[in-house]
Amino acid sequence: MHPTSVILADGLLLNPLVPQAAELVSWGYNYWEQPDSPPDPPPSWDFAPYEWQNVQLLICSRVFMPSESGRDHPVTLRVAVIPGTNELRDWKANFHLVPTKVGGLVGRYRRGFALGGAWAWSVLDHHRGGGDVLGIFGHSYGGAMTVTAAAHAVRDGAESRLVAVLPFAAPRSTSRAATKLLNSKLPAPVAQQFILGFDAVPWAVLPLWWTRAFEVVYVSSDGTARSKYRFGAELKRAITKRGFQSAGDHGSERYRAWARSLPAAIPFEA
Repeated sequence: MHPTSVILADGLLLNPLVPQAAELVSWGYNYWEQPDSPPDPPPSWDFAPYEWQNVQLLICSRVFMPSESGRDHPVTLRVAVIPGTNELRDWKANFHLVPTKVGGLVGRYRRGFALGGAWAWSVLDHHRGGGDVLGIFGHSYGGAMTVTAAAHAVRDGAESRLVAVLPFAAPRSTSRAATKLLNSKLPAPVAQQFILGFDAVPWAVLPLWWTRAFEVVYVSSDGTARSKYRFGAELKRAITKRGFQSAGDHGSERYRAWARSLPAAIPFEA
């Protein structure tokens, strides 16, 4: 993959699948919140739902034709979409802070996220076809599981098949050794994390042990993507414009609204 189509402030190069990822994650919440009459997926996407303990997962696939893919043949993208907290039981993963060695991975991971991410990768790995390219998308605690799922893909030698690993609003969840390996195997813009405005969740875990894997993209209140967080500016906005009601910055709809503003891009190029 050669993602050269979406460039924003500070020379940041963003993965061209960011709009698709934000759309699927936001739709994933609505799907699980309406079990009796779930909404249809975004156009052109097929999907299958899976659940395991407190993890809700959608395996979504779409065929990109030559005019969409930049290649001379169709390309099938198959992704694991992991939404975040929907129910009280989901909080079990959030509070499992024990550093855990998982399945032969380098470094350590937060236990609650590690086990869910391992399962999500196993389902995606089971469904992938020989010519598929792969993505892993998640939000909040689903974003943390996205990181662990990607680590299992790297362990299994599948990093060359990954074209987009995109966690939104994820808390810190990897040790330094784990982060170092993941960053070497999945550099930007294939893998990127996104933090919007004054979203408090990504900062909830102090960096005493845990770090963030992948390049972090900070999206300001005006929609500008930056490589550094402007704490003062975001704090001022939270106080003066929202009266500290900044929890809304964590919602998947906010991330989707920003991603929809990005320029259109060809997802794949030869």
